[in-house]
Amino acid sequence: MNGNYLLSDSGKKLERVIDKSLLKGTVTLPDGVTTIDDQFSNAVDMTAIILPSSLTTVGYASFSGCTGLPEITLPCNVPSTDGLFQGCTNLEKITFAEGVTSVLGGGLINLEKLTTMNFPS
Repeated sequence: MNGNYLLSDSGKKLERVIDKSLLKGTVTLPDGVTTIDDQFSNAVDMTAIILPSSLTTVGYASFSGCTGLPEITLPCNVPSTDGLFQGCTNLEKITFAEGVTSVLGGGLINLEKLTTMNFPS
């Protein structure tokens, strides 16, 4: 266990968040984590998340319902955004890493304030 996170034995996969009510303000994932699933969905008091550069896999609906999140930077190649940000009503800016292959509408539902999506050149 690493603080509020239960990591796999290898320390690379985030197995679960121990207490979602502690996901407030800026949340920083530990270096070395390569995989997250939907552990952060509906973390309404999270206003920022810092994802490690080691991250390679972001699961379906990972950040859905995170209504306090105004922006996010994905440091890895997310092959699909389907369900990823659904219902993030205050999300204004998304920055994608190199290699994004698709941005599906299902991941961008109810993003009323989204004004900026940055892609690498």
